[in-house]
Amino acid sequence: MAAKNRPAPGSPDGSTDRALRAHEDTIGELIADQRDIPRTPYTVAQVVPLVTLRAAPNVSIDGRKSNNLRLVLNQNVTISNPERVIAGQIINLSLIQDSTGSRTVTWGSAWLFTGGVNTATTTANGIDLYSGRVESVSPNGTATVILGSLARALA
Repeated sequence: MAAKNRPAPGSPDGSTDRALRAHEDTIGELIADQRDIPRTPYTVAQVVPLVTLRAAPNVSIDGRKSNNLRLVLNQNVTISNPERVIAGQIINLSLIQDSTGSRTVTWGSAWLFTGGVNTATTTANGIDLYSGRVESVSPNGTATVILGSLARALA
């Protein structure tokens, strides 16, 4: 004879098991959200598409779109904290001044620079190259990225 309305094992009323299933669903969603991010160690050169970001007062960086990014500065910008990144991810960023130059860049709080605060080149057509690693990502998604300036004021 089949039992009707029997509580799930683990608690008299099944509440513990329902809470665990809800927690597993949340973890499953987080894992599924990052399922398309490769985690395989590579032994040969990899080509990652160069993505051009659109200059706007606030520029977003989505870590799932690419690790190689280029931004042509035709106005002053704030580069917001990165979204959808994972610890250990490498980010390469080229900042290119337009023919006018003198554009300024403000960085979100997640961006840390070797040597402290970074000031982008303001020379017309100047290029700054940055490379860094996502050092950590908190459970709420807040990242810390350490960037180093590879080359400054290239033209």
